[in-house]
Amino acid sequence: MFNSVWYPRYNTDAPIFGIDFLAFGPKKVLAILDLQPLTQDAEYLEKYIDPLIPLRNKYEDLCGRMSGKFYDETLFFSRQLLFGRFDNDGPVMESLYPAFKEYLDYYTAVIKGLEKDESASHETYVEELHRAYDQYSAEKDPAVGLFKTYWGEDWAEDFTHNFLFSMSEPPAKQAAAGPVASGAAAKDTAYFKNKKPWDL
Repeated sequence: MFNSVWYPRYNTDAPIFGIDFLAFGPKKVLAILDLQPLTQDAEYLEKYIDPLIPLRNKYEDLCGRMSGKFYDETLFFSRQLLFGRFDNDGPVMESLYPAFKEYLDYYTAVIKGLEKDESASHETYVEELHRAYDQYSAEKDPAVGLFKTYWGEDWAEDFTHNFLFSMSEPPAKQAAAGPVASGAAAKDTAYFKNKKPWDL
């Protein structure tokens, strides 16, 4: 499993780089890779997402679409998302790895080439977009349900809102009990109390 989400600094409105590669044995492989747009504004998509079209078209076996069961593709996902399900691990090195490298190279080049805007208004604007992304992800990510099944609701809510999507707000019933911990106080939460040595 390789799961990673890259948030740019607030001085750019660049997309969030989302990576989710899962293998449930060699015969069940799931891959999702996307530059997740902070807005669906046409000019924004033309600037950041459209240049990915020729890259995506090179990898036909990664041109699938996600199920709408959990996510709305019109929010925080791009039309150039890479998605593939495989019944063997052959495509991992044949398609997935080179596609990942090309998307990563494009993304890092974009970030390095952007003119940074460090005005308070711009950084506040981008911060709010990141916050909206975290809130959406905390509410929609199907992994949260699995966390609750395996480790209980308190641990799952704590892990989701204090680690995975730390800018999100917990459900109302959790908010009524008090704010989500942060900083040093987070060490007293259920997640930190149950961390294993390899999590540190």
